[in-house]
Amino acid sequence: MLAAAATADAIVLHRPARTHFSDALMRVAAGRPLIYETDDLIFDPALADDVPLVAQSQGMLRQRWRNYVLGNARLLARCDAALTSTTPLAERLTSTGRRAWVHPNAVSDELLELSDRVRANRRRNRPLTIGYFSGTRSHDADFGLIAPVLARL
Repeated sequence: MLAAAATADAIVLHRPARTHFSDALMRVAAGRPLIYETDDLIFDPALADDVPLVAQSQGMLRQRWRNYVLGNARLLARCDAALTSTTPLAERLTSTGRRAWVHPNAVSDELLELSDRVRANRRRNRPLTIGYFSGTRSHDADFGLIAPVLARL
């Protein structure tokens, strides 16, 4: 991967934690445009303590997540531009002095087609099954927002 980065036209960094690899990548990427990519507000050091992963954690784990947010702020400062999933996030990124583009999170046509086939072939006399894959427990509250609707199903 480092060899590919050495010849890339640009490097897109999806909010990586600082590691020996990310440090090496940054050295190899020197002189190439760096694009910070995120779909969460985890790059504003003033809001570090309000990030759900930080706020919901304690002790050393809390410090680890706080350092992760602060590291994202430092990484963003080294980037030339940003890519994100929503207009409000793009506006926050632009306020840091970077150009920002919106690329919405979306479901692919292939997944929609597969879902339609599964729905057409499902058994009618069984309980509804829902898969929820948020990525981190910090999004548990998001799922809770739709709990009343789910209860009616």
